[in-house]
Amino acid sequence: IEDVKVTGTRPDSQGRMGMGLASLDGASIHASRILLDGNHSAGALIANNFRAIDGRETAESRAILSDITVTGTRNSIGVDDIEFGDGIAVVNGAAVQMERFDIHDNARVGLLVGGNADFRQSSAFFKDGNVTGHVIGVSVASGWMDLDRDFDNVSSFDNQVNLSSSEISL
Repeated sequence: IEDVKVTGTRPDSQGRMGMGLASLDGASIHASRILLDGNHSAGALIANNFRAIDGRETAESRAILSDITVTGTRNSIGVDDIEFGDGIAVVNGAAVQMERFDIHDNARVGLLVGGNADFRQSSAFFKDGNVTGHVIGVSVASGWMDLDRDFDNVSSFDNQVNLSSSEISL
């Protein structure tokens, strides 16, 4: 996917979801020069086991994103009635590579990485990005992640909390 603008997606009639871009349950996305603006729940969601049936594991979701801007993501109700409003969420073992990104002014978390994610067996890497204007800039909810290894020239600033490694609701 190249040169795409996704704006103003809406949640369903119950106030749920409304993502701008999603790679779920084994899907793969390779996208560049993307603007995600004014969507709901998550500007981009990369997740495994999002629609798992009877506890069965799904295939690994992957995303390679470059030259991406995510802004203005609004709150909506997500999984388990938790209110989201995140720029980019990578959860439940999904894999991502991101280069040249600007994540700013989303309702909750700018970049959320966690929920049993295990990038040691896949290639996770965040390079050349800014994360600004959130309640939490970068939230790493998985203890295995190495910020020196997995983040290269990524700045999180002007957020209420710039970096959180504590568990937050996923």
